[in-house]
Amino acid sequence: MKSENSTFAELFKKYRLRSEIETLSQFGDLLAQEGLVYENSLFTHWQKGDRVPKDRKVLLVIITIFIKRGSVRTAEEANELLDSVGQRALRTNEIEDLRFHNPDRTALKDSPTVFTNERSLGQMLRYTALSIIITRPAQVVLALFLVQSIWFYRIQAFHLYDTNEAYWFNWSYGFIALLGALYGLFHPKSKKSPYYQAIRLLSFGMLCEWFGVQVWFYYNLTGINVPYPSIADLGYFSIIPVYTLAAMKIANTTNSIAFTLNKKIILLLTPVLLLTLGYSTMLAATGLNLSRQVRFFLSFTQPTGEIIPVSILVYLLLYCRTKLNQATRLYISILTVCMGLQLFTDFTFMFSAQTNQYLNAGINDYLYVITYSAMSLTIISFVNNSQAIVRRAVKVTKVVDATSTLLYSRFSLKHL
Repeated sequence: MKSENSTFAELFKKYRLRSEIETLSQFGDLLAQEGLVYENSLFTHWQKGDRVPKDRKVLLVIITIFIKRGSVRTAEEANELLDSVGQRALRTNEIEDLRFHNPDRTALKDSPTVFTNERSLGQMLRYTALSIIITRPAQVVLALFLVQSIWFYRIQAFHLYDTNEAYWFNWSYGFIALLGALYGLFHPKSKKSPYYQAIRLLSFGMLCEWFGVQVWFYYNLTGINVPYPSIADLGYFSIIPVYTLAAMKIANTTNSIAFTLNKKIILLLTPVLLLTLGYSTMLAATGLNLSRQVRFFLSFTQPTGEIIPVSILVYLLLYCRTKLNQATRLYISILTVCMGLQLFTDFTFMFSAQTNQYLNAGINDYLYVITYSAMSLTIISFVNNSQAIVRRAVKVTKVVDATSTLLYSRFSLKHL
């Protein structure tokens, strides 16, 4: 039976403020440290009363946070919170697990819970890395990356550039992109992610990259003189609008964009300045040849166009960080690095092609191996941004920490 006196929204706000949790972003950070990752917009709905959490495990974690902060002191207060959403009272074993107490308020004030705390950041990085690695698709991606790395070393050692083996190397690394694309497009977990639309767009972009690699391989293997622009470039150029839309979807999902005139100017000037720098670098290396301006423009459009989604994500991190919880900032940071790596790799390819320094299966193709692997792992991490995976990563981290502490203590005793 629901409480007639207080709604969940009223109780949630009451205990949050009593806990000295000043912002919903700070509450999101605390929740993420307990293994639950949600967008801050959801907490806004909770506080307004538009939505209420129905999962008992989530409610118990919320109560645990309030107990640790000293705002919920008794089982009666916890039962009132559960009653407000139609949940039954605490069982005996749940009461024992919650361990009601009245903590030292001074210690709580001094305990850091924000993103800038090194220990908290290190924990989130480890949780994120483990949540990726412990999934089977990520293990496959890492295995393919290792195989491609060994293969690349063989080609470099025996100078097998521009041979059939080099063409097959280029063809094979495209399947790393394909794996990430198919996982993001068709895995059922992707539909449950708050970044569902962004995941679909990122996956489609990787599918376009795979298409371009396959066409490029066909041209090389059959000995056809690769035209420019070609059908392969259709796949490569597609990532510009697709990645831009993905970055915009992420901004919309986090409800973080609030453009002022100054911020619009900064967002506009960032790609313009990078475009100017890139063009000046290229012209200095190749010289001005009007007969090649169309080809030159198309060659430079792709990497410079990729500046737009990177700029959007950088804007989010620089100007909207207070509206993002810790886990969200970490995921956006990882995606920004991946898109920046894609930008750098495409610019390097364009530069080497314009200066006639490109070699099949050379260092530029290995950069694509790294880029596709990183983006595939990022897509997998976005799909698996779930409570179960994060909780599993937290448990694995605790086991690793406990084991390392035990080994260190034994090692220290032996050398006393």
